[in-house]
Amino acid sequence: MIGEDSVDSSWTGLMPDDSTQFDTYFAHAPCALIIADESGAFVEVNQAATRLSGYSGAELLRMSV
Repeated sequence: MIGEDSVDSSWTGLMPDDSTQFDTYFAHAPCALIIADESGAFVEVNQAATRLSGYSGAELLRMSV
């Protein structure tokens, strides 16, 4: 687990430079992807997250880690 004040530089090269390309990867990933903010609140979820969890996107966005 990465602490709040640390940065894992190994992830730097994995993110596409083009945000549209990232959005496509995020939306069509076969695994659940959930982005949380600093406080742990879910701010973005993909369709696989809704399908695998059984919750709607709106329900997941009201949740936190």
